[in-house]
Amino acid sequence: MAISLRIEDAESSEVAEASLRASLVPISSVGAPAVLFGSLLWSQIDLPGAPAAAATLLAIGYVLFGLALRWHRHPPRRAHLAASTTLAMLFVSAMVQLLVYPNPGLGALHVVLAFGAAVSLTDLRWLVGVELFGAATWLAPFALASAAPQWPLVGLVLFASSIAALAARVGHFLTIQRIRDLTSERESREDAIGRSNRALRNAQRIASVGSYEWDPATNELSWSDEHYRIFGWEPGEPLSSKRFFDAIVAEDRPRLVEALARSLNDGTPVDLEFQIRRPDGQRRLLHGLGVCAVEARSAA
Repeated sequence: MAISLRIEDAESSEVAEASLRASLVPISSVGAPAVLFGSLLWSQIDLPGAPAAAATLLAIGYVLFGLALRWHRHPPRRAHLAASTTLAMLFVSAMVQLLVYPNPGLGALHVVLAFGAAVSLTDLRWLVGVELFGAATWLAPFALASAAPQWPLVGLVLFASSIAALAARVGHFLTIQRIRDLTSERESREDAIGRSNRALRNAQRIASVGSYEWDPATNELSWSDEHYRIFGWEPGEPLSSKRFFDAIVAEDRPRLVEALARSLNDGTPVDLEFQIRRPDGQRRLLHGLGVCAVEARSAA
């Protein structure tokens, strides 16, 4: 069976949205002080572009802090959009620092953020978008600034981690999709079986025909609802072979026992008429047909 990769994942349900929504306040509460601390740090460094980086980080930090307060009071309805916005601002904060000081140590921030996106985002569209945006914010300093010699190594690690994260997420999506397909198939089969059983019960009720199964090895009986009704019993009542034979009138009981014994011995089909006495005292004439084999199956 072919498995198609769908954009929507089972984890993109309201449960996953609620889980991501609950994590937004802690993430932004941690991210805001970290970015504000970076702003304070860059304001003390004497490098070209450091004041601009400090101002940008200050603005991002205040926005993150404001979002944390807002989400604490009014959680966002679209959790993936809110989480992606937060991650995008963190990627921008990492980019402006790399523009000032293109160092592999700072470049590792992109690896951390890429991993965080892969872990937190369960919707493939948002995940791919955020990862591509993160790669772009890494490429910008690489293209615009004079990077350190170790810079390509950081890029390789970033690329490998992003690909691994995406591959893991795609594999997860495929697994979830397979589970959904199997569940759908099982539900379809169960629904078909249910319809078939209902049709059988209706047919038995209309024709006044009951069916039962008897396992001679364990003496277990399983009756259809109509079989119960023919005997005047409520469906689901406790069954036993003794109760069954007690319901047969005394003069017909030996013939039925003989027919069952012969069928068990050599497989001769059971085909005879016998009378039963219902709990209300009414007698009924039944025609029994059945075959006893490895699994004893009979119909009355």
